[in-house]
Amino acid sequence: MPVRSLLLKNLLFLGLTGVLGAIGLAVNWSISSDPGIGAIMVIMLAGLLVVAGMFTGWGSYLAGADRRALERLCRGDPPKSGCLEAIGGTVSNDTEQLISPLTGTQCVAYEYSIHRARLVHHSRGGGRRRRTLCFDGRHMTDMYLDCPDARIRIASFPSLEEFISEKPDLKLAQQHGERLEDEPTVGILSYLSQRRECNRTNYYRLSKDWYLTQPRHWDEGIEMDERVVPSGITLCAIGVWNADLEQLETPYPWRFSRISLEPGDPEEVRVRIGEGAYQLARVSLWCLGLGYGMMLIRPLLNLFN
Repeated sequence: MPVRSLLLKNLLFLGLTGVLGAIGLAVNWSISSDPGIGAIMVIMLAGLLVVAGMFTGWGSYLAGADRRALERLCRGDPPKSGCLEAIGGTVSNDTEQLISPLTGTQCVAYEYSIHRARLVHHSRGGGRRRRTLCFDGRHMTDMYLDCPDARIRIASFPSLEEFISEKPDLKLAQQHGERLEDEPTVGILSYLSQRRECNRTNYYRLSKDWYLTQPRHWDEGIEMDERVVPSGITLCAIGVWNADLEQLETPYPWRFSRISLEPGDPEEVRVRIGEGAYQLARVSLWCLGLGYGMMLIRPLLNLFN
């Protein structure tokens, strides 16, 4: 399963949050008037830290698999069919390019989402911000990587986390949303099921939009996100290599993942992924060490009392 930069950042944030929470609860335990409550809180937090350590450790392992695939690419080793491999090249396509709906960018693949954000007030005072998904979509035409000695097809919709568009246009978003409002809405469960199917299936082309709810007011509280892959850029793709069809496919056995696209040349991407794996490994060791240490310190102190 390719590990994208956004996943690395999220797991790193989870681990650091656990460490800060451990410090806070340890202080609370030390000043608590009821030792039993303090002990329960520390045990709960220790469990949270262990879980965070396991998640970050798993992320480090997956990032390491990506790094090893990139190392084989940098050495010039031939890819092995059925294995996780990295391919570097220039993006191209044979058919007419797509036009992204929020920025009007010509591209070979894009995904977008449009949310309605509002502040929900509570009767006791205060409030919290709530985001409601209105529109979502994924589109891809035929996508290839032009390499020095081959032309490799991208055979499923890839992860576009590293290709965020700048300044989506609200007027274009409104025009796109109004066109979709003529279509029937989909329920949240159907939407999640269809998105999961898009992740699991190999597509040469994909065109899918989801209309969940109306934004009500296009001039207030609209948040937009768009990711596009333009033709002609240099990048590395990480997925499962199919030698018979000369294409990269959805990673297996982690079928909920997608092919990872990383902008840059192979050596640059290898260094970036390697640094992420190292940071995750450090956070994982800290979380596991602190979590297990908090579990053991109480029995050890009781031995000396």
